[in-house]
Amino acid sequence: MPSILIPEPIITGLIEMIIFLVLFLYVQIDTLLACGGLAKNRLFVQEHADIIGYPIILPRENESVLLGSAILGAVASKKYPTVRDAMKAMNAAGQVVHPSQDVKVKKYHDAKYSIFRDLYEQQQKHRSLMAEALS
Repeated sequence: MPSILIPEPIITGLIEMIIFLVLFLYVQIDTLLACGGLAKNRLFVQEHADIIGYPIILPRENESVLLGSAILGAVASKKYPTVRDAMKAMNAAGQVVHPSQDVKVKKYHDAKYSIFRDLYEQQQKHRSLMAEALS
């Protein structure tokens, strides 16, 4: 099982956003894109892919945030008419990190998420009880 500390609020928040997008806004998701400093940490990205169950595409450019600034600058200087055009010309996908195919890894993360949901529901109930007691 994972041997590193993953900031669970980040992961559970990401899972909740994906669930909302898929179930309520009918957005189809098949991959995620990562950028920034943590995208350079292979283990961190692998854990995210394992937990959320989607492949994660890393940028080819190691300093992708700086590249984003350059893309916006290129559009502002009229080198490209749109951000999309600048992105196509200046950017490319890099390595793809796939979720683990190990059934035990999926089972582990599914159990952790189930525990999170249970604890969240308990917290909501407890907050309601305390709010009622203080009113």
